[in-house]
Amino acid sequence: MARRPTKDHLYNEGEAADLLRRSTRTLQYWRHVGGGPRYLKAGRRVLYRGRDLEAFVECNLRTSTRDPDPNASSGVTTRVGANANGSQPGTSRKTRR
Repeated sequence: MARRPTKDHLYNEGEAADLLRRSTRTLQYWRHVGGGPRYLKAGRRVLYRGRDLEAFVECNLRTSTRDPDPNASSGVTTRVGANANGSQPGTSRKTRR
């Protein structure tokens, strides 16, 4: 069982991933797209405060599958990786002139 984070302790990426039972790649992805726990940068190092990890867990608690997603601001969901026009990155549509 994962240990409980200490509020004032700073955790590196691997320790934070262990506490949240996620991979370090997942934390990296969340930092890239947003939606993960708050973090701080100390030079090239990424650190997580224990209180921010706890807040992330608390914010994502649900009692039912019908509970609203607290991270959804407008109720509109977007596919990750889709362009504004709905096409996948790297694909292009030819336009007529």
